[in-house]
Amino acid sequence: MPDIEIIEDFDESALKEREKGNAFVKDKQYEKAIIAYTQSLEDCETKEAFSNRSLCYYKLGKFDEAIKDASEALRIDPSYIKPYIRRADSYVKLKQYIQALQDYSDALLLKPKNKTVMEKIIATRYERNKELSKKSDDSKQGV
Repeated sequence: MPDIEIIEDFDESALKEREKGNAFVKDKQYEKAIIAYTQSLEDCETKEAFSNRSLCYYKLGKFDEAIKDASEALRIDPSYIKPYIRRADSYVKLKQYIQALQDYSDALLLKPKNKTVMEKIIATRYERNKELSKKSDDSKQGV
């Protein structure tokens, strides 16, 4: 049987690192926040640390990494809304609109009256239609 004090120290260390990461995010020091969240995750994998590190990767334009971390957060807790939104935002930046719309829709299932998510769905549909229209125009012009 594991020693309970060791487990509590382990979780406490993870929490301290996550709190350091949160402070770095507030100061927009995303690289430092990633280091803190990574240390937290080495101590104890939590949905919050994965989701927060996902935000940092997003802010740094590292959308594939943001998607991976958001997916890990959802593996731990599929009912946690933030990673759906963070992953969807990253998909939008990569112009993967279908995946983004799926994640926004999943988020909306969790929080049906979330105005921000509804607005993101509308904006993503608009961007997708604009992209499809551009491709159609390009093919008509032989580009």
